[in-house]
Amino acid sequence: MVNGNCYSISGVNGPCTHDAQCQEPGNQLFCQRGFCQYRTYRNPTDTVYPTCQVAGMQPEIVNGEVKNCLLQFCGTGYRCEYNRNFNGGQYICCGSSTSSLFGIVKMHPVTRTPLQCYAVNSCTFVDYPHCVFSNRYGYNVCCSKKNCV
Repeated sequence: MVNGNCYSISGVNGPCTHDAQCQEPGNQLFCQRGFCQYRTYRNPTDTVYPTCQVAGMQPEIVNGEVKNCLLQFCGTGYRCEYNRNFNGGQYICCGSSTSSLFGIVKMHPVTRTPLQCYAVNSCTFVDYPHCVFSNRYGYNVCCSKKNCV
């Protein structure tokens, strides 16, 4: 309950509007950009949490460390991307263990908003060929798979 209103509880990568919604046994979560994120992804020398370029995606963690994709292959559901704010700039694996179910929305490189599409074949991006309705954004977006949140 937040300010007298009830909100659904969410786990990591789940939708949220308030930190109090984000709960997972044994982990500290917080709400960032509409999705629950792990609070433990902080490097002691940084003041910035490593975040992925796509909202709702998380860095891949192995043995408590963010996976460096220059040294190791990314796991299933994760892709390699550069994060300039983590460790003074590092390539990290980003995605989700549930990425196999849902695709990734194509974001505008400048405005960081989802690219809206209007027809089935209107997405001309090799990695984001599907024009599908997104419940999260409320309109059709270019997506990497036929299902997007």
